[in-house]
Parts: sequence; C-alpha cells; structure tokens
Amino acid sequence: MYILAFLILLIPFQAFANAPECPGYGSTKECLKAVDRDFEKLLDFIKDEFGDQEKDQLILASRNAKDVKNYESLACEKTCLN
Repeated sequence: MYILAFLILLIPFQAFANAPECPGYGSTKECLKAVDRDFEKLLDFIKDEFGDQEKDQLILASRNAKDVKNYESLACEKTCLN
C-alpha cells in the first residue's frame, strides 16, 4: 500500500518536463535561417524551371514562394518559445 501511495505522489512531477525551445531546431534564429535557405532554394528551382518566355508564370510562382516563406516564418514564431 505504501508503494502505491509513493508512486501516486511521483506521477504529478512527470508533468513538469522541459519542452524544447523550438521543435526541430535549436532556436528561433536557426528556424528562421532554415526558412531563408529553403526560400533561396525554391527561388533557384523556380528560375531553373521557367524560361524567359514564361515571365507571367515566373512572377506568379515567385509570389507564391514569398507567401510560403511568410507562412513558414510565422510557424517558426508560433512554435518556438523564444
């Protein structure tokens, strides 16, 4: 009976685990740097995919890439603690 009471007393202490500052990255800065790197890779991919004749599609794709960067940056700010 004493063992059971002792175990019940220890259960609430497990709830105080330390969460990582930023899941998947060491900090918010690293997360934002990764977003910038991904954005540059995406722009390079867009430039390689579309030729000079497809200027309208290139402009539209780059606008969409900026939207993706914006949402990824917001995700870093929302999920990271500091």
